[in-house]
Amino acid sequence: VNVLDVDGNPFVREAVKAYSQWPTIPQLFVNGSLLGGSDIINDLFQNRQLAETLRRFGDEEADAEGSADDADESSEVALVDDAKRRPTATSISKAISEGLGPLLQFRLKDDSAQHSGDAGALEMGLTSESHFRLDIASPKFRGLSPVKRQQLVFDVLKDVMPRIHAISLVTRTPEEI
Repeated sequence: VNVLDVDGNPFVREAVKAYSQWPTIPQLFVNGSLLGGSDIINDLFQNRQLAETLRRFGDEEADAEGSADDADESSEVALVDDAKRRPTATSISKAISEGLGPLLQFRLKDDSAQHSGDAGALEMGLTSESHFRLDIASPKFRGLSPVKRQQLVFDVLKDVMPRIHAISLVTRTPEEI
């Protein structure tokens, strides 16, 4: 079924979104489970993780359990703690640290300056700190598809999301670092 053919399949697009509980199409399913929309698939490809993710995602024996040793692995965790000058970045850091800890990797890049005057952000009343890229490694992502990982991050950030116009996510397990 060509979900991009709106005239030929007018209800399929919405049915696919409702079935998968994911807003973008096209979508890639592996072994009957949603791996992600084109945005996630493209990010995985750009980060050279697509082949490994397809292999791992197709393996039904994926380990969903974390271990207490995960916090001992070394990596970069750069939380922002400057509520006066960077309130949104600070709120993101705090929510991610509390909701997904222990973090093995966390990088937050504020791309807002590259989107100065963005009409969508301005409509939301945002004039700064509106566009972010996050790179997160957490044992809480084990056994989760890329879509489920992103949904988990969005859930953790639910109180901060009204202050964010665009966010790009790279999510990894400890084994993927």
